[in-house]
Amino acid sequence: MKFITSTTILASVAAAAPAMVPSAPQQGVPFVIQVLREGSPLQGMAVSAANGNLYLAKIGGDFKQDAVCKGRTTEEAFMYIYNGKLHLVGDADQQVAVQQSSAAPGVINYAKMGGAATPSDSTTGDWAMGSEGQLQFKGEDLVACPSTAKPNAPYVVSTMKPGGLSPCGAGGNCISFKATAGAVSDAPSCVYTQ
Repeated sequence: MKFITSTTILASVAAAAPAMVPSAPQQGVPFVIQVLREGSPLQGMAVSAANGNLYLAKIGGDFKQDAVCKGRTTEEAFMYIYNGKLHLVGDADQQVAVQQSSAAPGVINYAKMGGAATPSDSTTGDWAMGSEGQLQFKGEDLVACPSTAKPNAPYVVSTMKPGGLSPCGAGGNCISFKATAGAVSDAPSCVYTQ
């Protein structure tokens, strides 16, 4: 029974993603992130990018990331890793940074390289795929913290561990999750709101 449930979940997640390839992506290959966490409120959510942050939201739900993409509208953020740095797919060359300060540890932001300044206490490196095909920062899985900043986006994505301070002041309400990456063969070029 457990095998059937897991297989059904994997099939439904794969069907929701655009041309998702089942294996973990290699360096430079675009991917999307889906959450596989049975019994969790995060189950079936995907990573979206809006207003300089990464969010988890249900595909087809109320949250809209308002990205401008060539060829189609999308609710998922298309990303790739190159030399340990996480980028959003697009002509704007938007790069993800993680704050390292004690005031906002683990907060994820993105900005156009050479454009909007990333905080001086941020790092852009240390991103990689884990042994189970999940996106990790410094070898650790990601966490989702309740969001009050963006309407209709239930969770903001962070790199800190549950129980730490969250970017939204939610404290111990953060939930760890495996950010399951699926390679995408037809990722559109997008510009995400900053």
